[in-house]
Amino acid sequence: MKTIGIIGGMGPRATAELYLGIVSIFQRRFGARHDADFPPMLIHSLPAPDVVESLQDGPRLQAMLCQAAQGLQAQGADFIAIACNTAHLYHPQVAAAVQIPVLHLPAEAAAAASARGLSCVGLLATDLSLREGLYRQPLRERGIQLVEPDQRQVETITAIIVAILADEPLDPHRRRLRGLVGELQARGAQAVILGCTDLGAATRGLQLEAAILDTTAVLAEAAAREART
Repeated sequence: MKTIGIIGGMGPRATAELYLGIVSIFQRRFGARHDADFPPMLIHSLPAPDVVESLQDGPRLQAMLCQAAQGLQAQGADFIAIACNTAHLYHPQVAAAVQIPVLHLPAEAAAAASARGLSCVGLLATDLSLREGLYRQPLRERGIQLVEPDQRQVETITAIIVAILADEPLDPHRRRLRGLVGELQARGAQAVILGCTDLGAATRGLQLEAAILDTTAVLAEAAAREART
């Protein structure tokens, strides 16, 4: 099997969830029982600049991502998964810095939405991801309409992500998240993409009327697929 290189730390909990997601796929789908049944994985967890509330040091983050990718390549990674949606704003630079493939999470999520037959999806993501239109082109290429949150909703999303990163009690934030999903659904979204890998923690065990595309799960599926090709 191929060696998976993971650039994580944005945030650390989402990185751990990605690792466990890959492990779970190999157990459930491929019958992994022993340590040797799982793919080798390398994780570089970055103490990265904030990408949730703001990004004051984009050039520094870009350099850190590129250096992490080069380090993983030097250690033997066959491809790279970046466990953060917003960091994919620098995907072109990271991909250019190495000679191995770098998975593109928004494109993988758009493909997953297309595979489900969706024609209109909502998006919950960081303010920066939304302002930079990280998901617009991948979804447009699949013929999928995008419903984006307004500024009030973006502020709520930011508060939820910050609470998750700080390990605050999630029950109040789960209620707010349910409201956000319902509002996007009312505007025509058949499903909602959790366009921040940290948001999955707030939806776990939460009953929602709209379908959810958790990008941590999407990335785990893509990594497992690539590891076996």
